[in-house]
Amino acid sequence: MRTRAVPILLFAIGAAYFMLLAYASCHVDVAGETWWVLNDDIMISQRYSANVADGHGPVYNVGERVEGYSNPAVVFLYGAPLEAAGVPPRLFGLAYALVNAVWHGLILLLLVYAGMPRGAPTAWGLLLGLVYLVSPLHGQFTSAGFSVYLQSLVLLLLLHRLARGGWSFYALLAFLPLIHSILYPVWAGFFAVRLVVGRREWRKEAACLALAALPLAAYFVFRLVYFGELFPNTYYLKAGGFSQVNAGLAYISQFAKYTAPLLAGFLVALYFQGRAQALLLGATGAILFVPYVAFIVDVGGDLFGRRVLFFFVPVLLFCLRRFAAPPAGLALKLVAGFVVLQLVLHARGDWRQFSEGFDQPYLAWHKQRIVLGLSFAANAAPADRVALFGLGWAGYLSERPALDMLGKTDRHIARTAAKPFRHVAHQKDDPDYVLRLRPEYIECIYDESQLADRDFLEKERLGSWGYWAALALQPDFAANYAQLHSACGPLPLYRRKDLPGRPWAVVEEVFHPCPDAPSAP
Repeated sequence: MRTRAVPILLFAIGAAYFMLLAYASCHVDVAGETWWVLNDDIMISQRYSANVADGHGPVYNVGERVEGYSNPAVVFLYGAPLEAAGVPPRLFGLAYALVNAVWHGLILLLLVYAGMPRGAPTAWGLLLGLVYLVSPLHGQFTSAGFSVYLQSLVLLLLLHRLARGGWSFYALLAFLPLIHSILYPVWAGFFAVRLVVGRREWRKEAACLALAALPLAAYFVFRLVYFGELFPNTYYLKAGGFSQVNAGLAYISQFAKYTAPLLAGFLVALYFQGRAQALLLGATGAILFVPYVAFIVDVGGDLFGRRVLFFFVPVLLFCLRRFAAPPAGLALKLVAGFVVLQLVLHARGDWRQFSEGFDQPYLAWHKQRIVLGLSFAANAAPADRVALFGLGWAGYLSERPALDMLGKTDRHIARTAAKPFRHVAHQKDDPDYVLRLRPEYIECIYDESQLADRDFLEKERLGSWGYWAALALQPDFAANYAQLHSACGPLPLYRRKDLPGRPWAVVEEVFHPCPDAPSAP
């Protein structure tokens, strides 16, 4: 009974620790209520989930079939049930964090117990689990990591069952590419490895793999029929028509630098396995992950630090625990030394550098997006369309048709030429196209006096966030749009000049200090 309590306790510690991080990094107060925030990408997916739950299908704007999400499992299997259950938006972050805490606790158990009975954990397993538990990266992913933790857990379970197969392996393999489209190369790698492992019963293996491919094949058919595209719109936005190898190599090198002790420990462990075993494990790892890494390098990495590479941390730890556990003696001391060094780096690391969620400007930005969306819902007419650069919270809460000026949910912008000097996934825009559509409202951070300063805007246009200035420099923008004002002053939102010019009531004033500002009902 006592030994059974140990894994339960470890799971509880992992889940509780994650929830503490989530509380510290994910909640803001808006109009006297606590909101648990989520990353904008998840909130874009959540609006797709809302339309699925309402019977409109997987669309962002009703009637516009654009696949602006990369995570079908999240949209259909979690987001849509949340919407159907009537969970209020201010609790979305809490709902996602609770499930992430479960994934987090299960990953911890796998790292501690992989390959051994569920008795008392060994010191080696506890050390590896501790390295994972205290990683500073978790602070960032409390609001942006639903797919990150789920894919990490599924990958560890697939690695655990890779040699043996079995129905659970093929079921997880079938599920893997539906977690996120970016996992297609890894999914193909597992197929290739299993074909080699099961070559003596190749007919049975091929049949099992064919069954595991059915869900993805069915989704491809659905995508072609419903959206008319071979890949999601996010692929054309982030990878279509251009390559950023230099930025991608820099992204990979930063991750390698961050995990250098773990990588070194893994290489040492491989060396002491013997040549044949080291070649086998190395070849397996290359088949599984090299195509994925090559794709990440080609697209230039990701805007969020290490998000698309995070699963390599638990994977490396799992491999040290399960496949490349060193023998006793010098090898164990060397590998353990590198793992302890990684633990020290985690403990002494700059949490603000790696944990974006703890950064107050990050939370303040989310609060502004929530207030902007609520204010739009309270003031705009039902058919009014808003063009946004930050689509997530503002677009979801506006409850109005929304135009994504960065192209994630817009097919035209996703296929325009990229500006390589901007941040990844923020490199495509077409302000002329946006203005031709004549949305009733357009988001812009510059006030009307800054619009008149052409030299300032030209300089801003060449920066990493230059799409704001590119919009402001359009002659039709200043000619046809006027800045909205609240009781406290100008807002980062412009209305078309043929619309009524009344001041907007802001749900809670966060754009300008004004303690006595009236609130909208």
